[in-house]
Amino acid sequence: MDWTEMYRAEPNGVSASTSANLSATRKISMHHLRRFIFEGGILLLILAGCATWPDTYLNAAVNHTTQDDVAQSLGPPLLSQDLSTGGTVWSYTFADNSTYGCSSYILTFDREKILRGWQWQPACPQGPRISR
Repeated sequence: MDWTEMYRAEPNGVSASTSANLSATRKISMHHLRRFIFEGGILLLILAGCATWPDTYLNAAVNHTTQDDVAQSLGPPLLSQDLSTGGTVWSYTFADNSTYGCSSYILTFDREKILRGWQWQPACPQGPRISR
């Protein structure tokens, strides 16, 4: 029997066993695709959450959070410098897994001790940290 006779003998040219195998393969593929998307999404959320925690907190804190609130959330600053304007500058350094190995956050408070701005910079400007 050639392919034309087989095509005519089977509905849609596909046998029941072949159709079942294709359906099972499609189900397995969809299962893997859904799992891949789910696991990838979880990984992205974890990485995004870890990488930007100080940034997210500080962005939300600007113009209304006090020095006491920042100290409660981030701990005491590594360095503190009073300004001639009556404000204060605080510095924090965090170890991370970035290329720089550590990050520094410079926070500026006004005379009312309200966070008015912040900046990020690499804390290891000599280059990437090498772990041994």
